[in-house]
Amino acid sequence: VALAAAGNLLEWYDFAIFGIFAPYIGLAFFPHDQNVTCASLDQKHHSAEDVAPPEIFAYALFAGAFFVRPLGGALFGVIGDRLGRSHALLLTILLMAMPTLAIAALPGRARIGDLAIVALVCLRLIQGIAAGGEMPGALVYAVESAPPLKKGFYGALVQASGVGSVLANGVA
Repeated sequence: VALAAAGNLLEWYDFAIFGIFAPYIGLAFFPHDQNVTCASLDQKHHSAEDVAPPEIFAYALFAGAFFVRPLGGALFGVIGDRLGRSHALLLTILLMAMPTLAIAALPGRARIGDLAIVALVCLRLIQGIAAGGEMPGALVYAVESAPPLKKGFYGALVQASGVGSVLANGVA
């Protein structure tokens, strides 16, 4: 249960840190010198107010990771059923931590162009899939391994470890 709770805490810390630093990520990875929403249109008809700020794209990517979470739940549910919950949990933790490290080391758009955006999107979606598998997997693991009269308590401990988001805010 402690491992499941610790994994959940780290998972939500890694997941939240992206949203907290989205304005900086937006500046590093998304275009802010042109109107990307109207890039194929004649630019002389658009004013500076038409340009979307780059952090909007980072926040959209933050939201996009939530949309792939059900895929992670389904995928890691099958992995947990076939290989065991502990293996599935370890895999979700790795699939959250490795992309977090890769995002931190990823050169920005100014250095490698649009490849930076593609890599960032892929890494963030992997994090979303991992987050989708981690929370339900950790809850099921904790409840399945709990003594009969402590199942609710063990599940609550895992759920409470979602304070990783609060920890991320404190670090920021």
